[in-house]
Amino acid sequence: DRTGAIDLVMGPADSNILYAAAWQRMRLRWNDPRNFPGYSASGIHKTTDGGKTWKPINSGLPEAQHRGRIGIDVCQKKPNVLYAFVDNYEPAITPTPEEAVDSYGRPSSGRIKGATLYRSDDRGETWKLTAPTTPETKSLLERHSGTYGWVFGQVRVDPNDENTVYIMGVPLSVSKDGGTTFRTLRGMHADHH
Repeated sequence: DRTGAIDLVMGPADSNILYAAAWQRMRLRWNDPRNFPGYSASGIHKTTDGGKTWKPINSGLPEAQHRGRIGIDVCQKKPNVLYAFVDNYEPAITPTPEEAVDSYGRPSSGRIKGATLYRSDDRGETWKLTAPTTPETKSLLERHSGTYGWVFGQVRVDPNDENTVYIMGVPLSVSKDGGTTFRTLRGMHADHH
């Protein structure tokens, strides 16, 4: 059956400003939640009147059919800066014959982009992909959460520094340059929900 999930964050300067990330997905037996063709309801919405009216703010994000779970956060000191941690279902590569099945033996259409981070500097009106911009970051993010339909998808911005951002998945990773590069924080158990 079709199910959904919502992540909600409040703007720090005005309690009437709320951001909601909605995720349309299907959860089949013995399967990770995933998107299917024709899905159009995943995305981010914003209200400036305490929830009376909402508008979609997805300019710059992947098309709705490719948006998986979305985590959002806003910088407390600079509330015009938001981050969206998007499980991106756009194809990353076409599978080789060895990759034609997934770990459960099901047919695979190839690896998806998976964990991608977007930043907005105008309170969500437009979004820009922050990473991957280097081979190292691309590799880390493609395998970061494997995709994270189960429990991951959280992003947190340092309340005093809009360029320090944490993403949670199998590892916990931090960027000090606004999401351009990341490093994994070591020394703790994996699976950061």
